[in-house]
Amino acid sequence: MNRPHRRFRSITTYSGHARRHDYSVTVRHSPWRTKVLALSIDGVDHLPEADSTNKDANVVEARVRGWFTVRIVARRPTVEGKLVDREQIHVTTSALGDAGEAEIHAGGDIVPLLPEAGSRSEARDLKRTAHPTGFALIAGLITIMRLVIPLLGLGALLSFLAEPVKAWLSRHLTPLLEPVMNWLARMLEPLGSLLSAIGRFLGWLFDILFGWLPSIDLPFDIPDWVWTTAKISVLALIAFSVSRASLKRRKKLLEEASAEARRDNQ
Repeated sequence: MNRPHRRFRSITTYSGHARRHDYSVTVRHSPWRTKVLALSIDGVDHLPEADSTNKDANVVEARVRGWFTVRIVARRPTVEGKLVDREQIHVTTSALGDAGEAEIHAGGDIVPLLPEAGSRSEARDLKRTAHPTGFALIAGLITIMRLVIPLLGLGALLSFLAEPVKAWLSRHLTPLLEPVMNWLARMLEPLGSLLSAIGRFLGWLFDILFGWLPSIDLPFDIPDWVWTTAKISVLALIAFSVSRASLKRRKKLLEEASAEARRDNQ
């Protein structure tokens, strides 16, 4: 397999075995992009570029899509010879870059690929899976901050401070940008319709799940901030629980993948 020059610490190779196939994928993790540099499936090299399709001698295609999260779709032939989507390789980068993770997704199963020894991705995995509760608390706190900051009026303050700049930009740039923005609005109109449909569906689903609950009249008034605090607390608890469960699950999968790799090397 061709290996890129390893001058950059953000370049990591992930490897592993899943569903009778061997995988190796080399990735550059940047804060602004996840870049797949090299890919090998069952010993056959694929050197993908963004939005490319690569076919090997065994009629296996690897389609690469994505920017921050990259999905590599492996297409394999059926008995009749028709190519169909099989497994996917998901590659993601951490928020600060320089590290990330890679997983094989196939038929509802998720198998992590092991980062090379000594890499930042390996250190990140060991640190996060060793302290799932602590990192889950961070996820909960981030959720709280995302919900609380808009309630503090900071948005209105920043808007007030930026008003002179906005006025100047409006006077000088609007005539230049208006044709472009009109064209962009037309291009994004289908997306807006789709998001509206999703919003209506979520509202319908919420009514189905919770609409049957009877309203409760209390003999006293409950301030709005109490309900707001309760909603934020519930969402933070959900974020904490999901993150903790995900890290525990990943720790188990990594241990299983490491054990299988050791057996293969014996």
